[in-house]
Amino acid sequence: MTLLRFTKMNAIGNDYIYVDSDRNLLEDPGATARLLCDRHRGIGGDGLILVGARGIEEADVAMRIFNRDGGEAEMCGNGLRCVARFAIDQDMVSGPDLRVQTGGGVVEVRTFEENGVVNRATVQMGTARTQLRDVQAKIPGLKGDEPGIGLHFDFDLLLGDDAPLLRVAGVEPICSLVSIGNPHLIFWTDRPDQVPLEQIGPRLEHHPWFRDRINVQFARVDAPDRVTMRTWERGSGATLACGTGACAVCVAGVLEGRTNAAITARLPGGSLELTFDRENREVTLTGPLQSVFTGEIDPDTVELEPHQEPLWHD
Repeated sequence: MTLLRFTKMNAIGNDYIYVDSDRNLLEDPGATARLLCDRHRGIGGDGLILVGARGIEEADVAMRIFNRDGGEAEMCGNGLRCVARFAIDQDMVSGPDLRVQTGGGVVEVRTFEENGVVNRATVQMGTARTQLRDVQAKIPGLKGDEPGIGLHFDFDLLLGDDAPLLRVAGVEPICSLVSIGNPHLIFWTDRPDQVPLEQIGPRLEHHPWFRDRINVQFARVDAPDRVTMRTWERGSGATLACGTGACAVCVAGVLEGRTNAAITARLPGGSLELTFDRENREVTLTGPLQSVFTGEIDPDTVELEPHQEPLWHD
């Protein structure tokens, strides 16, 4: 029996399982993520994040992100804040500042303490990219080198029979595509709470227009400095929060002329503070974080049951 030591952390409800990859060798991290993230038979989480300092030259630590479905992601704004706390708690770094190597590049994180405990962090999320090729989008009638801001989408062409679901929720046929190291599709609606994420999310995530799949955001502008949003995360589904998604909404809001450069984004799990430097195209994210518990588990003891027929039929 090989025990895997982990820490469960969350940032405004976006919860991940954190593992020291220097001390725990995982032969198949994607498969481990699928097992451990199961909320009924495993630990439960939106994903698994591996953190290590060994052999890192351009940063203090490196992180790898595996979503609930086992797929690897490039970036995670909420995860980055927790990685900083995890690295400090595990004595990988002394803090309060550190550089983290991600699949989307090296980013800088500054941590803040209260009563000697890191409970908040600011992340320099890097450069926002807004051309269609940056999100691996291939949209009919467009070449790929066009900017992905303020595009007019034909819902019938995009979703076919499911198109009325967007119209009923008041979703505008204008959207933006933004990369924050990972790809995002941003829609605007005055009723984000009425968007049927469980139906629309998978259709958009796996749509053939988006080669690497895509994260989807539905946002409402409450004031020039405030938005409310919901998210469907690629590989994890509907989550309480998405840091890179909030960054993408901030970028789209500024470039479409809907919001200020500094906003507060309210998500189901809590609020994030965001700033977009239009000249340098860089995004800054600030928000809280929490370490929930630590433990040990033998992944071999976790079994995901195969699909079963329902116990009864209508």
